Amino acid sequence: FWGVNSRLVADTPRQVPVRVYLPDGRVRIGPAGDTVGVILERLGLAGGVVSHGVSLPADTPLAFLATHFSFPDNTVHLCLKAL
Repeated sequence: FWGVNSRLVADTPRQVPVRVYLPDGRVRIGPAGDTVGVILERLGLAGGVVSHGVSLPADTPLAFLATHFSFPDNTVHLCLKAL
């Protein structure tokens, strides 16, 4: 998988598709942003974020998530924790 995917995806992605799953089950499509905190701010959301069972700080770069946390479709999936 990674051998093929690395040829399709740039080292520093410019556009990263993001899906944010809310505690009530709704899904929001994330806007562009440099960090997790910026995406939540632009969506008007607040709270902790989890991806693949890992709690993410708000200053986590989206480029890092795209490289290490994306699914095979290159989408980053984030779950918003209930407060």
